[in-house]
Amino acid sequence: MGVLLQDVIAYLRRVKTWFIEGWNGFWFHPADPMTLAAVRICTGLVLLYIHATCFPYVLDFVGPQGWVDARACRELLDPDFILQYRSPFPLEGLSADERQELLDRIRLEDSWYAPSVWRLIEHPTWILVFHSVFLLAVVCFTLGLCSRTTAVIVWVGHLSYINRAFTIWFGMDAILLMITIYLMFGPTGATLSIDRLLARFREKRRQLRAGERRPVDLPAAPSWGANAVIRMIQVHMCIVYLAAGLAKLQGASWWKGIAGYYTIMIPEFRIFDLSGIAWWPDWALYLLATSISYGTLFFEISFCFLIWNRFLRPLFLSLAFALHAGIALFMGLGGFAAIMLTGCLAFVSPSSLRYVLEAVFKGSGGLRFVYDRHQPATVSAASMIKAADPWGQVTLVESGDRVTASAGTLILADGSTLRGLAALGKLVRSLRVLWLAWPLALWPFLSIGREELAPANATR
Repeated sequence: MGVLLQDVIAYLRRVKTWFIEGWNGFWFHPADPMTLAAVRICTGLVLLYIHATCFPYVLDFVGPQGWVDARACRELLDPDFILQYRSPFPLEGLSADERQELLDRIRLEDSWYAPSVWRLIEHPTWILVFHSVFLLAVVCFTLGLCSRTTAVIVWVGHLSYINRAFTIWFGMDAILLMITIYLMFGPTGATLSIDRLLARFREKRRQLRAGERRPVDLPAAPSWGANAVIRMIQVHMCIVYLAAGLAKLQGASWWKGIAGYYTIMIPEFRIFDLSGIAWWPDWALYLLATSISYGTLFFEISFCFLIWNRFLRPLFLSLAFALHAGIALFMGLGGFAAIMLTGCLAFVSPSSLRYVLEAVFKGSGGLRFVYDRHQPATVSAASMIKAADPWGQVTLVESGDRVTASAGTLILADGSTLRGLAALGKLVRSLRVLWLAWPLALWPFLSIGREELAPANATR
């Protein structure tokens, strides 16, 4: 009996060890921040699209004479108004503590009480100014400039909009809010960002000034923070799909298999007139309706359990793309579809993203750039080139080292040379990362031209 008990205790200890190792590995194992950066970019693009298109109507949403005007907001925040019109039972006989407890509960349950920057800013001019600042923060967040700071501004700004303009709140805003609050706590600018580009630029410049012939390319360091944030988004997306699927089971039309047909035929949502399918044969119409309905139920309920299987993950990500592309195409909910696919992007491995980025941004290569470590402008230009060249498409050559071209010259694969803005234009076309960061590379090449003119001007 004692031996059996010892075996049981040993087994439980092994289970405990496995659980702790699995838990720590799932949440806190250092991970490549590539996926987190991709989620940041897509989230920023969705936010920019939504709030930029709403710019002409921002005063209708949050202005003093908007759909819910400033006076209505003040009345909604008044305790006496809240208790009088929102209390589920008579207030007579309630003590002061009971009234306060009831007031706190009503405020917690009603979204219109939630805090918002736009409850403090009511002048139309200042609303437009702050909205422009918010859009600028979204652009910087998307590009990865001051990522930590802009992530907080973006979250506060979006939360303020949906709390003030609560009449237009729907699922897209909830998913956006979920992702942005997680992104505040992760190293979103560790890669695919201007922050990372500037860090690489400073490191390359230090190496070149020190006379290092082969600058070391330091990759983005794996981070447990990136892994934890990605895991939170993944788990949250599983909960969202599971809750959506189980909620649909409460509707009789989903059990009958006709909810999908009704969805694509609703006049308020449809983009294309699909009324012609009503004349299809009964078997074809029933097959279409049940395929949409039962397929949606299967995907949303099973997503939570099967997405973790590495073999099935590409299939479920493809199904997610098909589902949300259909929602965008046939219901006009493009923003909702885009942010849901952004959440699903958290399940894509960094290696897959690197493969796609290399296929899109890697050029033909075969270029050489001549620099002189005693000329600051050429060192800065060479540092920017290497910072924007993670695939080694351009080779740096120090002036006088097996080349006769002067510093600041770009040597092409056929031996021809370019200088100044012509060289920058060729680099922008070849180093496709510079498509987004070419303004940062402009000043070194302009400085090279000024350095060339300096001796001539001095002799006059």
